Amino acid sequence: MWSGLVVCLVAPLGLAEDDEKEYPITRLHAVMPAGGQTGTDVDVVVTSGTHLQGLQKMVFSHPGITAKAKVIKAETKWPIPKRLDKTYTVSIAEDVPLGAHDVWVIGTHGISNARLFIVGAREEHLEDNNQSFTNAQEISVGTVVNGASQNGGIDYYQFKATKGQRILIDCYADRIGSRMDPTLILCDESGAEVIANHDTNLRDPFIDFVVGADATYVIKIHDVGYLGGPQYFYRLNLSDGPYIDWVEPSAISLTQETSSTVDLMVYGRNLPGGTPAEGVLIHGVQLEQTAVSIDLSKEMDQTDIMRSRLVNGSECLVDAMSYQLETDGGWTNSVYLGFASAPLVFEEEPNDQPSNAQAIEVPAEIQGNFDSLRDFDWFTFQASKGDVYRIDLFSHRMGHSSDAFMLIQQLVEEEVVQDMQGQNPKSQKSGEDNQDERLSKDLHEIDDLPSGLSRRFKYMTLFYTDSFDPGVDFTAPADASYRIMVRNQVSSPGRHAAYRLSIHEPQPDYRLITQRHELNWGPGNDGPNQCNYRPVQLHRGGANMIDVYAVRRDGFEASIDVWIESLPEGVTCEAVTIQAGRNHTQLFLRAGEDAKQWSGPIVVKGKARIGEIEVIREARAAEIHWDGSWGRKEWPVTRLVAATMLHIDGERPFPFRIQPVGTPPFSVSRAGKIEVPLEITRRDGYEDYKLEIEVLRGHLPEHIKSEMISVEKGKNTAVATFEIGPEADAEPHALMLVAKEASVSVMRDPGAAAEAREAKIKITQALTELTSAAAEAEEAEQRAHQNLEKAKAEHEQAVAETSVQQVEKVSVDESGEQGGQATATLEKKGPEGEFPAVNPADVSADLREAPPASDLPISDSQAKVNAAVEAKATAQQAVKETKAKVEGAKEALKQVQQSLEKAQDAKPKWFKFNPPVMQVVLEVKPGPVELQVDSPKVSLRQGESLDLVVGIERLFDFEGDIQLKLDSLEQAKGVQLDGESITVSKGQKQGKLTIIAAEDAAVGEFPITLKAHVKFNAHDLVVPQPIELQVTDRSPELPKDGQMASNDRETISDE
Repeated sequence: MWSGLVVCLVAPLGLAEDDEKEYPITRLHAVMPAGGQTGTDVDVVVTSGTHLQGLQKMVFSHPGITAKAKVIKAETKWPIPKRLDKTYTVSIAEDVPLGAHDVWVIGTHGISNARLFIVGAREEHLEDNNQSFTNAQEISVGTVVNGASQNGGIDYYQFKATKGQRILIDCYADRIGSRMDPTLILCDESGAEVIANHDTNLRDPFIDFVVGADATYVIKIHDVGYLGGPQYFYRLNLSDGPYIDWVEPSAISLTQETSSTVDLMVYGRNLPGGTPAEGVLIHGVQLEQTAVSIDLSKEMDQTDIMRSRLVNGSECLVDAMSYQLETDGGWTNSVYLGFASAPLVFEEEPNDQPSNAQAIEVPAEIQGNFDSLRDFDWFTFQASKGDVYRIDLFSHRMGHSSDAFMLIQQLVEEEVVQDMQGQNPKSQKSGEDNQDERLSKDLHEIDDLPSGLSRRFKYMTLFYTDSFDPGVDFTAPADASYRIMVRNQVSSPGRHAAYRLSIHEPQPDYRLITQRHELNWGPGNDGPNQCNYRPVQLHRGGANMIDVYAVRRDGFEASIDVWIESLPEGVTCEAVTIQAGRNHTQLFLRAGEDAKQWSGPIVVKGKARIGEIEVIREARAAEIHWDGSWGRKEWPVTRLVAATMLHIDGERPFPFRIQPVGTPPFSVSRAGKIEVPLEITRRDGYEDYKLEIEVLRGHLPEHIKSEMISVEKGKNTAVATFEIGPEADAEPHALMLVAKEASVSVMRDPGAAAEAREAKIKITQALTELTSAAAEAEEAEQRAHQNLEKAKAEHEQAVAETSVQQVEKVSVDESGEQGGQATATLEKKGPEGEFPAVNPADVSADLREAPPASDLPISDSQAKVNAAVEAKATAQQAVKETKAKVEGAKEALKQVQQSLEKAQDAKPKWFKFNPPVMQVVLEVKPGPVELQVDSPKVSLRQGESLDLVVGIERLFDFEGDIQLKLDSLEQAKGVQLDGESITVSKGQKQGKLTIIAAEDAAVGEFPITLKAHVKFNAHDLVVPQPIELQVTDRSPELPKDGQMASNDRETISDE
């Protein structure tokens, strides 16, 4: 009986509605601390998540970060080494790059989503009991504190600063994937507010202040809505070290050699060698500037776009890297540095009016800033009719809180009345002060840039890449001057509000993104609104899928082949193709019956031909960072991750397997119907369950219909039927089929019983050993008592043999005060003959009051008594400790027994699930015939004719008439078809078309289309066959009388 995972489509009687919960998936919400210092070990605790049973590993995106489960030694209350729950000792190598890395955990229910783990260079600490002003936690400048907003309260920290220090307080929360929206408040010792900040770096606060006098200051930090919990984590960076706000230019021109040196101007604070940046302020604070040079060959090898912070969906399609500077004062923070697609040009003020628009030569990439609230930046350039450019503004996609607007105008001569004041009129004058009286005509007004993904697919907006940046494909309508105006529509002005305005000729290219997510969801009323993270997880014999999105650039429309470069043994995945003009496909993975347990990254790649070059791209990986619901408060958050992770559950097989019978692809004509036989393999004990299979909702192409596939219980065969409409796209279609609304029975913690059973065995063994040790300790105590009695007797005998004078001084019989007390203490027994606990200090104190050894011959016996007293005390302590351990072991055994009984009594829970089960590839043909010509290129001379013989292959039992025509022949002037068309009747396998070229027919190469018109299943269909027609000059001919003109004879003679 298969006990790990049970699947049925009809819930059994008695299944409570409340039990139909989400299928268990390991999700990681938070770890604490959320980072660590290079070259150190740190204990990291999983503080928040779901379905965290059976956590086995914690893994990181960089090989220099490793983790081991935290194990504590045996103790009194637990007699065997114990693994701390959800706790790992993480080792960070010294050469791990500073910045953001990804961390995952692996448990019973697979591999989790990724969370960011920040590696820093400064000393790190944990938040500790700091929820009041009087209990403010003391920290030092130059350190990082990891904390969380618990219960919506305020955390307090205090630090000492000296006069003249420029202190920087940087709180990381939003930038590292926290739910927290923090507020920082700096106070003096009395609690008076000095400075406060909310949003500076995205939703994260930042404080910069110069210390006026030596003093102690207090930092208050809280969520803006006073929300809290483990998911509201933060990293508080307190330093007086160097800090970069931005660099100029913010992009590197790709036209430069990668080994070249590039000069940058760095703007920031506490910059070594920095000078005041005149007029450059943020929130009224003066910045510094310093010039640096970077070696691109080294910088590009050491950094990537993800190193600085979390990269969300709108930013992850931008090519960029992170840049940081190493100084004598330590490493700076990382900042964005993009890649330009054209030569760089800096914005030059004033350019805030059309009359003083900055003239540029295109192509160009302009580095600019939204300097003020009403900063309109104007640029002008020349273009010829038909010139094509891609015009893109980057600002929101650079991580800025901006919302730019773009206006493109053509300068014209006609007179139109205009309104200039900050509006977007249909046309406007060039400017009152401009001697150029030409008028302008608005061509494009662009606001937000629609995603190349989310607005093309009904059910695929889970990968939300829309941004607030404008962009447009621009074709010059005439030889003219053109103007571009850009402005920011939100209030975040200043030099830090940077933008890149790229105007470049089309550079066709593509990028790939992979993602796995919840099935059957969608916006509005078309499906459930909940959007959840899903791992790429396979059970033995099971299947799963990965969505692959193509982001096409600058008019690239060719097909893209996609595959997984390497897979673990026992897992297969066929390569797929994203068809020309499409931007999505799915990779279908299947695990064999012998697949082994495995977790790790996989690499998805794509290959496409751009012009004459074959370009291979590695896909970037994305995932749902926070689950959410569309149209509600908590929207789903998508972000870039370091890798697509695959988990294979080699212990729990999938309960059934469905696959098509036959060799894909399965061919069908438009207006046709196809039945694909299916074979079902059931695991033992699951023959009595009915299965319902359907095409993944929202992924069925237009004009293709598929009904629900019902597999009755006990049946191992079924048929999938697909009806193809006459307007369906004639191309391969890979259809993903899933089990609809399956009720899946899963043990939440299937390893709990085995774990408890193993612990019980070990604790039982430890208890046996401890019981034996306790008995030995009691025997040792008895021997110690006997030794003490013997020592006492020997001491008494020694005393008796001593002279009367010495005995009177140190008498040990009942008549002596000191000796009597000691003897009474030694001889006294407790109830039932038990030996009392002996305090060596008490006995030896009495004996120490005896006369010096030179006066007493009994000094040796006194020493033996003292030693015996010490030995007995040690033995008594050993008895006490071993008895305590025995009791602890008994209690531990009791707890383990309870855990074992609970685990053994645990029943599988029922969850709803939509598992992918198979993929069917349909090759939809344009019609029920295929046309065959000897060559796709035919040649014809002027004044001649050509018989084009067309072979006919009839498909899908089609026997009707076929009408052959040539399309687009009119573009070849002087060339025509002999008759409008020909008809190929039933039973005929070929037809012949005669093409005639006039004496003066146009010479050249002309693309034409051979078309077969058929009626199939009552629908008119057209089957095209592209042909290239080449018309050539007619060769010179001899005169009819056989005579040659004199000039012809001379030519031949010369030859």
